[in-house]
Amino acid sequence: MTQKTDRSRIVLVTAHFEEHWLERLQDLSPDLHIELRPTNSDKAIDDDMWRDVEILYTSFATILPAPEKVPNLRWIQLYSAGADRITSNPLFQTSVIFTSASGVHAINMAEHVLCMVLAWFHRLPQILEQQQRAQWP
Repeated sequence: MTQKTDRSRIVLVTAHFEEHWLERLQDLSPDLHIELRPTNSDKAIDDDMWRDVEILYTSFATILPAPEKVPNLRWIQLYSAGADRITSNPLFQTSVIFTSASGVHAINMAEHVLCMVLAWFHRLPQILEQQQRAQWP
């Protein structure tokens, strides 16, 4: 967690976050006060924190509090791609900005698919099986 100042933007992270990630974020944005509180329930976060938080980084729909508890909340970043399960949450009807991780794995997925197509085309599964049996075509 970082040192809070009067001009800090409070970021609440409810996910597991590596210490070096927090340090990097802090180096990039010294005006952020990052609170790391891994949980999957909004009840685990005290009312004072909810009142002060401006940015929430989470993946759980169960972590979204009632709008009246978060008067300063401006942005929710989901670290998951799908956001359909939160569209019925009352916070979704407010001015809070919701963003997700949709698309962040697109290049990796495309590379994986291409690799699997090439492996299948070149009969890699059969070749590996023959290699295990020390049998060469």
